Order: sequence, then C-alpha cells, then structure tokens
Amino acid sequence: MFMYNFTKLNSITFCHRIYKKLILCCLAILAFTFSTQFSDAQELPGIAPVLSPVGGFGVDGDAYANHPSILIEGIDFSEVGDWFYRPTEFPGPGRGLFTGENPTDPDMTFFLQDGWKNGDQDETVFASSNAIDDDPNTMNWKAGDAPSKNEIQNAGVHFSYADSSLPNGVDGDLWCVFAADRWDNDGSSYIDFEFLQKPMYEVIDGQDAKGYDNGHFVSEGTDGGRTVDDLLVTVEFTIGGVAANVTLRRWVSDGNGGFMYVKQPHSSVTGEVFATVNNDITYVPFNAYDRLYTGPNPDHIGEWYYEANQWAEGAVNMTRALNLDQNPCYTIATVFVRTRSSGSSGNQSQLKDFPGFPIQVDIDFNPTAAFTVANACEGEGDDITVVNTSTAGGDGSGTLTYAWSVTDDNDSDNEVATSTEENPSFNLPPSDYTIHLTVTEDKGDGKECTDTTTQSVTVYPNPTVEAGPDKELTCVVTSIVLSGSGDSTNPNKVLVYLWTTNDGNIVSGASTSTPTVDAAGTYKLRVTDTDSGCYAEDTVVVGLDNTAPTAN
Repeated sequence: MFMYNFTKLNSITFCHRIYKKLILCCLAILAFTFSTQFSDAQELPGIAPVLSPVGGFGVDGDAYANHPSILIEGIDFSEVGDWFYRPTEFPGPGRGLFTGENPTDPDMTFFLQDGWKNGDQDETVFASSNAIDDDPNTMNWKAGDAPSKNEIQNAGVHFSYADSSLPNGVDGDLWCVFAADRWDNDGSSYIDFEFLQKPMYEVIDGQDAKGYDNGHFVSEGTDGGRTVDDLLVTVEFTIGGVAANVTLRRWVSDGNGGFMYVKQPHSSVTGEVFATVNNDITYVPFNAYDRLYTGPNPDHIGEWYYEANQWAEGAVNMTRALNLDQNPCYTIATVFVRTRSSGSSGNQSQLKDFPGFPIQVDIDFNPTAAFTVANACEGEGDDITVVNTSTAGGDGSGTLTYAWSVTDDNDSDNEVATSTEENPSFNLPPSDYTIHLTVTEDKGDGKECTDTTTQSVTVYPNPTVEAGPDKELTCVVTSIVLSGSGDSTNPNKVLVYLWTTNDGNIVSGASTSTPTVDAAGTYKLRVTDTDSGCYAEDTVVVGLDNTAPTAN
C-alpha cells in the first residue's frame, strides 16, 4: 500500500480513495449517534454543511456535484457539492473537492491507494496476529494477500469546518467526509476507522525475497500505545452491504493497569451524521478493482465502475461524535483505516488489511503559541520587540489572551519583564534572555485551552557613533571631508557606515567614515553592526560662508 502525494494521482483517483474510508467512517458514527442502542444503521442521505466543497457535501451515493437532479428521500442534491465537479454534464452552484488533480483544500484532504490480490501486489497487510485492543507498537506489516471479504483498495478522508450559512451549520464544528470501497460485496465485512490523539506511523525494517518492504508500527500514545479517549469507529457491512451495523468505542482504562476499547452509549443527533451505499452501478474516474464497463450503455464504455453495494460515502460531525463541547482541547493526530476478520468476536477479532499507512492529519483544537523577535537592541526607542504569530485552535476563530515573561539566562528564576499585550516591547540591558509566551483560548463555559512556547534572545549593545564637529564651506573651501567614527562593545562586531543627506551633496565616500561633501546641509551618519543588526545615528551640520567682502 502506498500513500501518494496529490500530484501523483488524478482527482478521480484521489476522490475514490477518500470515498471508501470516509463513507465507512460516517456510517460507523452515524449508527452510533442515532441510537442509544447499537442497532443496524439505516441509509441516511443528507447534506453535510461544510465550507469545503462549496455548497456543502452531498451524501447521495454518487461522486458529482449538482447531481442527481431527482429528490432522494425528499432531499434536493441538484445544487450541492460533492467529490468532483463536471460543469458540462452537471452544471450548478455546487463545487467539488478537487480542481483537476489538485484538492481544493490539501491541508484537510487525505487519500490512500492500495494494491489488491487480483491486480497489483497488496503491499500492506498485517503480518502479525493482532486484535483491535493490542498495542500498535506490537503490530507488524508486510506485502501479501488478504481474504476477499477483508480486501480494501482505495480510501480517503476529508475534514472541513462547518459553514454557518448552510442549514444545520454551526461555526467551529469539525466535519469528517469519507469514502471507501470493498472488493467482495457478497458477504459481511468490517472496517475500522481509528482516530488517534498521538502520532502513529510506520517503520520499514527490510525487504522480502520479492523486494517488497516489511516493517512495524510506532505509536507515541502513552496509554498502552494509544491515548485515553481515542476513538474507534467500526462499520460492519452485512447482507451484501445493504445493511451496516455501526459501533463506536473509546480507549479507556480496564481497571487493572491496562487499557481497552469499550463500546459507548450515545444520544440521538439529528442531522449530524449521513451515510449511504451505492444502490446501482456507479461509474468512477479511477481504478475500481480493474472493472471496466463494456456495455450496453455506450456513454460509459471503458469507464471504471463499482457494482451495487461496493462503495459508500458519508459525513459526520466530529465535534459531536468526539464530544468536543466537553473536551475542547482535543487533537486528532492520526487516522488509521484497516479491516478485520469479524464483528462477532468483538475486541478479539483479527486485523487483516489496510489500504494505506496511518494518515498524519494533525487537527488540533488547542491554540498554537508562536512569535518571532523583530528587534533585540538596547536603548530608548530600540527595545526588544516581538511579532506574535499565535493562532487559535480548530477553525481559528477563538479569542486569545497572552501572558509574556522574560527571564535572565544567568538567573532563570529572575523574571525581569512581563506583559499581557499581543505584541509587547521590552527595554532590557545587553544580556542573554529567554522569552516565554503562554496563549490561552477561551472555549466558553469556563473551558480554556493553552499552549506555551519559548525563545532565547540576546540583547546586543547599540554601537556608538560620532558624526564629528560641524564644518563650514567658504568661497575658498568648496569641498570638505567629514570626520565620522563608530565602535561597538560586541566582540563579533562588523561595522558598516552610511552617510545620507536631504539638502546637501555627497561627492564620494558615502559608505566610509570620512565622506567628501561640497554643499551646505545636514548630514546623517548611521553606524550598523551587521552581526547584531543594531545601529546608532548622529548628525553634523555643514555651513556656508560665501559673503563677498566690500570693495571701495
């Protein structure tokens, strides 16, 4: 299995992969959200009120914006966005997640592409016998074949914040749009979507005899390889995919020093989760298990296609599914999609195939503290100044407050300056300091999220400068050499001289300490220490005495 750059696949291939995983994810959360019992999920088409794609996302069983033109369970999708936009076939205001081969929001759209056993070699299957509760650090992977009911070829995930101008859109809510396919639609299959708060990634250990890579996984989760409150969504396609039973599990302590996934009850969330499978042949612009249409519809000859109940798409409000109102400082670092052997054995069912390595999404609802030092020179008007580049978490709309502290590196307990301004300045003598910034974001209802960063800074001395004594031109002395000078206590000093004037004239030597001038005026000398960037300025006045004597 591979994880590709967006530029390596056309938009269709990308979307296809996104469909598979996103759909399964949505179906899982959908069933969980709509019932306090873990019952069979129903097909629930709908419109996800997202900012991307434009017009929202239509969970309607096809891949194209502004289509179909007929109502589906009373919902009009004729002006709604989708994976792709074909203006010549389906014109309208809705747009797609892709423009050509490029995603419209590449920071929030991810896709995976895998081989499969009747086509290319499947380069990523689980090599060890692992259940869903096992520590990811004990899991190995290799190239191989998975059972047909566990084989997945393409999958993808797209995240978008809500568009409040659309029905049911709430500012700040995070939605997950997803899609996934399966090879065998004649039987039960099970797909897990694992949302991890800490990064999990693959490591290559070597190659097999055929030259295929193999390796293991590394997870930074500290609670048995995961993090408490990680989310696992499982979609169980049964009856050939017509029905989908969905469960949701959270990673919690087992009370005996270990951890496990435990099914969670949930309350109804109307209009927050949508999902559907394809009920008929679905034509797609990417490889679909090597199925090429041969007839009888001449308009689709040579196109890839899925049979009914072979792929699905969906969308879920992750803010509701993860209960972010009560846990506002959540982070989604990794999404891992994989298939498993069964649903009846619960947490002991064996992991089989995965269509791509763990996706690093890094969606953080915490603020990010960041700043740069714009100036670090001593003296009045030349204080330390900072440029605050901190951002709010989530959709970036939160209100931030700032707490600054400056400590002397020679005495870390010595706090020499503080501020609560967004972009403060500090007047400090030359020395080495550490600037600390804590950013707090108000999440409402008394809940706050914070982030802290530090930066070391050296305050340099300004150089000294002397433009020299005032001088005078006469009828005899028509040009004169100025006598400037400069120095610095910085041991690494590199001094540069620059003379300027608005009303005089510099004949030569403007970049030396002793220029030649031939006109009256005010001349300014700037001495810059290029090692520190600090500078100092001084002026000198050149007068003119050209009054002629009286003759009698």
